[in-house]
Amino acid sequence: GIIMNPNTGEILALANYPDYDPQEFSAADDEARRNRILTDTYEPGSTIKPLIIAALLNEGIVKEDNVIFAENGSYKFNRTRITDVHPYGNLTVHDVLVNSSNIGMAKLSTKMDDNSFYKYLRDFGFGNRTLINLPGETEGTLKRPSNFNDLTKAFISFGYEVSVTPIQMAAAYCALVNGGTLYQPYIVKSISKNGKAVEKFEPVKIRDVISRETSEKVKKMMVDVVEKG
Repeated sequence: GIIMNPNTGEILALANYPDYDPQEFSAADDEARRNRILTDTYEPGSTIKPLIIAALLNEGIVKEDNVIFAENGSYKFNRTRITDVHPYGNLTVHDVLVNSSNIGMAKLSTKMDDNSFYKYLRDFGFGNRTLINLPGETEGTLKRPSNFNDLTKAFISFGYEVSVTPIQMAAAYCALVNGGTLYQPYIVKSISKNGKAVEKFEPVKIRDVISRETSEKVKKMMVDVVEKG
């Protein structure tokens, strides 16, 4: 679990399970001591969808009310078949996200060229360490455009063929909702000696990923994911 201030990158809380007693460090096995939030990667699944939608909106490739046909739940795409949990017909881009349509996302992904698609994911921090001031962080995996095949963008658009760490995803979502800025996560605010701060750590901006306008649009869509999806 991670609680992060989206406007600064401050980590307010971070926890793993199973845990261990730091005073009995040597008694704990490697499995318990591993900081999974930094070391373990996973395929993010549908949690990546708002980031892809944000990239499409930011580029002006689609608008929220553009309509996509979701093939009534089953879609033959190149060499594979993509399905949705529930069958849908026509969906707006807004409703593709609200209803978490894999078919809608796959169709939308084809509208962006490979290099731009990769650049947005990279700019959100995937395939790269966040540089949080803790040891053991891994980069995850993000294919370069030269290694894309005819399924890659579609699969990534609903969270496969890419692996991320929990800290990467937390940082990316903070950028998504804070107006579009990616911050470097950090866990120490200041170091004190004899009650006096001898070192302070300030927020470190990495880059602007999307516009504030795009961020506001996606936030409203994500509220509808919870309230209507």
